Amino acid sequence: MQARCEGAIGNRDRERELAQQAIKVKRDFGSAWELLLDTTPDEELQDFAEECLQLADEKTIASNNKAIVLYAAGRALDKVNDIDQAFAAFERANLAQKADAFGRGLNYDRGEVEQFIEQIQTDFNQLATSSTASQSDAQPIFIVGMVRSGTSVIEQILGGLDGVVMGGESDALEVVAGKYYWAVNHGRANDIGELASSDWDAMAQEYWQLQTVSESRVTDKAPLNFRHVGLACAMFPNSPIVYVRRDPRDVGLSIYSRYFSDAHYYATDLANIAHFIEASERLMSYWLSRFPERIFKLQFEEFLANPQSVSQQLADFCGLEWNPSCLDFHEREDATYTFSEAQVREPLNMKGVARWERYAHHLTPLLEALPRCYSAPQAITGGDHK
Repeated sequence: MQARCEGAIGNRDRERELAQQAIKVKRDFGSAWELLLDTTPDEELQDFAEECLQLADEKTIASNNKAIVLYAAGRALDKVNDIDQAFAAFERANLAQKADAFGRGLNYDRGEVEQFIEQIQTDFNQLATSSTASQSDAQPIFIVGMVRSGTSVIEQILGGLDGVVMGGESDALEVVAGKYYWAVNHGRANDIGELASSDWDAMAQEYWQLQTVSESRVTDKAPLNFRHVGLACAMFPNSPIVYVRRDPRDVGLSIYSRYFSDAHYYATDLANIAHFIEASERLMSYWLSRFPERIFKLQFEEFLANPQSVSQQLADFCGLEWNPSCLDFHEREDATYTFSEAQVREPLNMKGVARWERYAHHLTPLLEALPRCYSAPQAITGGDHK
């Protein structure tokens, strides 16, 4: 944990030293190898990968640590451009993680996801616009989209503007949503269309009680919040919703090459990843049709190609004053604790664009399952919300 903190504030040498100490204490500690990868010089990456692969073959290593070590090996091999061996490591990592999850009774249920999306649309079709009358003055900025879509970078951009505090991946909205849906299912709360202003106010107050940052213009970028955009719009009638979309092929590959928690139980199978991406895009299309003036749709590739223009439009949409220094987020000392730590330490670049093409011959299950969101990225759009 100390190594993570040192890395988050830019002390890379100290981060590496502490990760090495952790490995000396527990050689198969996967998270320490993951941190070590980020500080390994290019000329040592091949040796790093080989050591990780050897460790993964040891019989005593726990399945979760085995998976993390294999992910690290794969990303090291990716950096040295050994694509086939990198993907082989990713495959082994995902199989190990999937087997561990299955052994604990976890399995991705596509039907359950489809049922959730259908029920959400049914519920919010009953909600009249006038019903979203929460009186909450504090209005967070919600940043939604698939994991690995660029939400961390966009949060950094907004965090560089006056009056904005970065809240990171808060679980506040997820907890409020979970409690509400549980209460509905047990007959203890009214359906969406029957909620009064006082109900929305109470949910907004609960959100702030759970939120770790109290400032009214805090960013909230929890990955799965795209499921709760409707609730956010009703709880906070003036909150901007920023929807970040990235080429789903790059998103899919990036997910497949990383260790994710059980909350992302779709992440260990390429076809399941494709299904979840497509499902998320369908739900976001619904939110865009339901709350068109509340949501700013930002295509990440377009942002990378035109960062000044797009960030100015984003600031205007959020009612913020733009300044060019927001694009220099890599020079700030704000701490970040997401998978995208390495990305937000670097200046804006196009390195991750079309990365999937290098792996195209390995990604058939993903590519064949993405017909509905396979089109080329579209330009940014947004409402007139301030």
